[in-house]
Amino acid sequence: MLLLVLVSCSKNEYVNLIPKDASFVLSVDVKSITEKADFTNSPLYPQFLDLVKGSASHSAEAVQSYIDDPAKMGIDFREPVYLFQSADMYCMVMAVYDKGDLEDFLETLRKEGVCGEIEESDGLSIAKSQLGCYFAFNKKAFLITAPSGGPTQEYCKQFCKRLFDQKEEDSFHQSEAYSEFEDLKGELAFYADLAALPYNMTDEMKAWLPENVRHNDVQLFSSFVAENGKAVWSTALQGKTKNVQKLIEEGNKYLQHIDGEFIESPMQNFSLWACMGVEKGALLSMLKESDTGRQMLLMINQAIGIEQILRQVEGDVALVLPSFDKKGDINDFLLFAEVDDDDFMDDVDYWQKSMKSYGLTMTKTMGKNYVISGDDFSINWGLDEDKIYFATPKMFATNSVATRSDVLLSHKDEIKDSYFYMYINVPGLFPADQKQASSSSVLSADKVLEDISSVVVQSKEYDSMDIIINLTDQSQNFLKALFQ
Repeated sequence: MLLLVLVSCSKNEYVNLIPKDASFVLSVDVKSITEKADFTNSPLYPQFLDLVKGSASHSAEAVQSYIDDPAKMGIDFREPVYLFQSADMYCMVMAVYDKGDLEDFLETLRKEGVCGEIEESDGLSIAKSQLGCYFAFNKKAFLITAPSGGPTQEYCKQFCKRLFDQKEEDSFHQSEAYSEFEDLKGELAFYADLAALPYNMTDEMKAWLPENVRHNDVQLFSSFVAENGKAVWSTALQGKTKNVQKLIEEGNKYLQHIDGEFIESPMQNFSLWACMGVEKGALLSMLKESDTGRQMLLMINQAIGIEQILRQVEGDVALVLPSFDKKGDINDFLLFAEVDDDDFMDDVDYWQKSMKSYGLTMTKTMGKNYVISGDDFSINWGLDEDKIYFATPKMFATNSVATRSDVLLSHKDEIKDSYFYMYINVPGLFPADQKQASSSSVLSADKVLEDISSVVVQSKEYDSMDIIINLTDQSQNFLKALFQ
């Protein structure tokens, strides 16, 4: 029992450097990554050795010894490495295995011109790197800080000292978010205050958040797990309070489980199939929540009463994209949706007349099928019982005669257990006759894509999403496949 307490305290001492108000925290399981990647047996390993040894002008033998045995650096890579941001400083903290070995390692870096002399101050050792970073360490923790702005050298030193002197109750380890963060499994675990993330990232997450929920009321948790045959990146949004979490759950209840109506809709050669289940009228509300959606509705309304149609959409909505072959057009698509009522068809004659003022025409082909045409585009649309469709002419023609794909049938249960499901058929994205000659790089795009059969994006809960990258060889670990 005493041993467990001592081990726990030792571990907490380096984790306690992360402040409670850190805007993001990333945990990296170096031990698991290196074991699963089997990097020393990778074709990349000789290139890595040549690069590192070639940059060591004075200490090639010492550098080689650190590569052969990383434990000689004095860092305990059996424990996770943490990256985090606090105020205007980006930081990385690691557990120290042997302070003497760490000092020898930094002396090697000094000889190579990477860092300066080590200064001792109140039991803390600090050295500045030539890149503007600061190394600070004691017998338990090794901290690397990189200022994002232009703070003075004295400020950086004081910042390092403040983290090492930080009380346990002021650390991330003692925050409410830490318990959720600690439960994340995998090689990578990530926590962030949503308000601290770049706008271009959080803007994409607006669809998950009700309008009355602010970014700084929400936190994000993610994890990455490399398994045999696949890799899984899981992400969840969580309110900082129970009231905010309740708002998030209630705001997303317009979604419903997919009933599987369009599982057999894609043709034999397709690149993407995406489907979601929605309550009646919810799709219109969702589109109106974003600027892009509102602009799209305004444009389509010049031709047909799209809002009338969307108010009747209830059930599954599915999108199919074709394989991007030589003749394919990246703008080709086929969209299906279940509708509760087709009373909007009573206004077709009015749409045909009114759209002429916008330079558009709508021609009836057969039954309840039409073609809308403009100067440089045309769209097929129509109604088949309780299902409406929109398609580009090529997709409409191809879908009419193509053999149906059965690839989604093996995922049927998964699909029907989800609110949103997207299947990316990687071979369909990059057919063999479209691939360029392989580059000399081991990690060329073609080489990586050859190992991947599909990418699945799914939401089984209102506030979470999983991205699953499936390998062609289900027996090989994802990280090992990546570096082979």
